[in-house]
Amino acid sequence: MRRFSFSARLGLVAGAAVMLCLIAFFLIGLQASNSALRSSVDKNAHEAIKTTRIVAQNILFELERHVDDNSQWYEFYDAIKTNDQTWFRENIFEANWAIQPDVMAVYDAKGNRMAIGGVKLKPTERFIPKAEVLKGVKEVTSGFTFFNGKGASYAYSLAPMRKGDGSGPIVGAFAMAKRIDKDFAGMIEHWTRLPLCLTDPSGKVVALSKSVSKAPETAGSGETIAFVDRKSRWAFTTFEANGKPMFRIGVLYVDPAGSVIDRTARSLVVSAPFVILLAGVCVAVIIGWSAHSSMSDWRKALAAIENGDLSRRLSVSNNGDVFDDVARRFNEMMNELEQNIGSLNNKVTQQDAQLVQASKLASVGTLASGVAHELNQPLAIIRAISQQCLSDPKIAEDEQLTHDIKLMERQTYRMTQIIDHLRSFARKPGDDFEPICPRETIENSLVLFKEQLRTRDIELTEEIAEDLPPIWANGNSIEQVIINLVANARDALEETNEAKIHIVARLTEDGERVRIEVDDNGPGVSDEAAAQIFDPFFTTKEPGKGTGLGLSISFDIARKHNGAIGVKQSSMGGAQFYIEIPVWKTNIDAA
Repeated sequence: MRRFSFSARLGLVAGAAVMLCLIAFFLIGLQASNSALRSSVDKNAHEAIKTTRIVAQNILFELERHVDDNSQWYEFYDAIKTNDQTWFRENIFEANWAIQPDVMAVYDAKGNRMAIGGVKLKPTERFIPKAEVLKGVKEVTSGFTFFNGKGASYAYSLAPMRKGDGSGPIVGAFAMAKRIDKDFAGMIEHWTRLPLCLTDPSGKVVALSKSVSKAPETAGSGETIAFVDRKSRWAFTTFEANGKPMFRIGVLYVDPAGSVIDRTARSLVVSAPFVILLAGVCVAVIIGWSAHSSMSDWRKALAAIENGDLSRRLSVSNNGDVFDDVARRFNEMMNELEQNIGSLNNKVTQQDAQLVQASKLASVGTLASGVAHELNQPLAIIRAISQQCLSDPKIAEDEQLTHDIKLMERQTYRMTQIIDHLRSFARKPGDDFEPICPRETIENSLVLFKEQLRTRDIELTEEIAEDLPPIWANGNSIEQVIINLVANARDALEETNEAKIHIVARLTEDGERVRIEVDDNGPGVSDEAAAQIFDPFFTTKEPGKGTGLGLSISFDIARKHNGAIGVKQSSMGGAQFYIEIPVWKTNIDAA
């Protein structure tokens, strides 16, 4: 039998050793990708539940604000004294509240319920214990708390009814409530874009948002992160009242960065057999001639890689031999791996920044609601005192003073309207659709802009077709889209001389939709930007001047209305953003 030479045997042994080292390297790479993914998902899941908690708190805060504002309403105060059921129905129960309360109730000074409204509670049911009502009547209390009823839980706020100037006795109490159910879950999901579930304190699932098909197996307690798979986590947090847990929110977080790691891992697995086999054969052939120098180079490279130095490469002599091909292929593989890991780090960094930005936006919404609440209180008092002064016969004799007081009363009312209008867009609109007038919707949207555009020397023109048919839509949602489009045009005109915005509303050629166009003579939108301008967090504005959420939200609203939204070059030289909404037909099934 022919024996192998010493060099050949040394080559075979060395080749086997190198193959084992490469196998170890690939296993280390796979383990590193799994560890990086687990750490990234856990961290981002924590950020997601923090953002969701802020949004939920902001929604519940509106209960307190609405109740507190209305508890000092003069007309409401008088209606309770006279038990005016018609006034309750027309001005309270049928009002267009931004927070959309599920239940509203009015109580007298003895804690007896005088009237109740809402869609999720039977008139015969008591959803707030009488002891709590009496406490709210006798004490100046506000805030939100919870009541666990038969098969349902409510978050409610209760405040005593008194005059706006603080005079007179307390005549009763007013309460608003939100039911902790799938609609509440859907409202939170609308703003966070995150699938979620609601459970009772014990972890029993109460409601799932629309995008969740399977409930989590466990909700745990406190701040909990539950493993689902390599790229998904359920993150839970608890809401408490008076030191007791009331309900829990769970967010299903899926990390998009995991797809990059998966591709890297698959690339390692697919290329591993070829690289190992080729390296073993080539090293076995070459090692007979250059065993010591070649093995030394490989050992140093593998040692550097195991220590995390992915920049290390094998030297190539350019002699055209087989070993050079192996070294070159190895270097190419390391270059690809280094690029993939760099791309992964960028993805993770970008995802972290987006979650932090969403958290900041939710915090700003909470702050804005608080500021609006603080402004409404003094405005209500000023308006109430103005109305009292106008009824004074002595003041009525002074025409100039009467004129000034009426002007003050009108302006405070206007300020209150503007604040309420702004606040309505900080909340999720309802899902109720109805026939609405396009012209009225456009005019309502421009209330916040006309004076602002005038002070910026931006000319605003309107071209609204006569006899436009009603559209089948949610009014608040369409107003929000128009405001986003006009604000986008306004920002684009900052550096434009003789800036102009032109709004057109007309019927499409087929008569099936109403088309609203917002044109400007700004710099326009490039084809590259237009392809992704409706993506979340995409913006062409300078850092700090845009969030990249306005057009994304508008796109979502248009989709939910079975409409269309887009951007094109404007005949004015800038950009034209448009939205098309189906017209209302008498045979539409409102259900």
